Amino acid sequence: MYISYPMVEALKHIEEIDCFKDLCVKYKTNIKYKNLVHTRGLSHLHNFNKYDQIIWNQVILCHLKKMYFIVFDSYVFPQEIIIQSIIFIRQLENFINKVQKVAVLSAFPIFLFDYFGAMQMKNRLVIN
Repeated sequence: MYISYPMVEALKHIEEIDCFKDLCVKYKTNIKYKNLVHTRGLSHLHNFNKYDQIIWNQVILCHLKKMYFIVFDSYVFPQEIIIQSIIFIRQLENFINKVQKVAVLSAFPIFLFDYFGAMQMKNRLVIN
């Protein structure tokens, strides 16, 4: 099972590319997340229909590096698949229990990574 933190909007919730690794939201509070993403997220990410290959690559790369950051505290492209339960446990330990927040992370890029594998994803994306 793949879990998006917090939901589908997490895919387009990037406020600044360089600061995405630290982006978190409160949990157990009605923060009106869809509106928050629309008002604070990068405007070119609002509409999935307007994403081109460059934008998709950027978004996928941000989320994969964030997944690795949540688990290993290093914001780099992962070289191996990380089991969903490990991602959840690290979310719980490092964010929910410590700061009462959830690190924004979309499950869609993780699904692609798990399906295609590290090498094929690396070949598809421009890795910085």
